[in-house]
Amino acid sequence: MKRQQTLAPTSCDCVTINVDPAPVLFNVEGKTPMELTKAILDCMQTLRRRLRDELGVNIRLSQPDAINAMLLACLESADESTREFGSSLSELSGVHLPPPPLSEEQLIAKYTRYSGPLRG
Repeated sequence: MKRQQTLAPTSCDCVTINVDPAPVLFNVEGKTPMELTKAILDCMQTLRRRLRDELGVNIRLSQPDAINAMLLACLESADESTREFGSSLSELSGVHLPPPPLSEEQLIAKYTRYSGPLRG
């Protein structure tokens, strides 16, 4: 719901300014708008401070890809609570990143196990 604010007319002019009640970002695909609620903004502010202190990453809340940048930085964090804030932001915003790629050890363990039929 948009509020309209009308300024005092000068001569015969009437100026109308549309004011959005909350900032709007677009989801990952850029197709549907996503409204930033107070819970999302609080989580983003907390994460922004933590990431700046921990990793030296400077993410502005006004960036169009701020949520994605924060979620990517959370994946690199060594602090478990920062990663938990990242998962909270992911749930609140509905933006989900793909899981990180498997390490070499994980790939070897995954593909060296025999999964065929046993003969004997």
